[in-house]
Amino acid sequence: MIKNITKTENDAWVHFFQRHLVPIVFTFSNGEKVHRGIVTAFVISVLDHWFLITAGVKGPKLVL
Repeated sequence: MIKNITKTENDAWVHFFQRHLVPIVFTFSNGEKVHRGIVTAFVISVLDHWFLITAGVKGPKLVL
């Protein structure tokens, strides 16, 4: 059974992950064509190993 979390617990988790939120901005160009995008991720350390966690990207396919 999944426990429902309280607003206070939820706020604590949101605060934790917001401190580790990392925006990744990229630009691809091919001649005059320029494609830009932003991906959000967060960084977390587990047992002294660092991980960059992303949710993936949904958007137009980049064709250069």
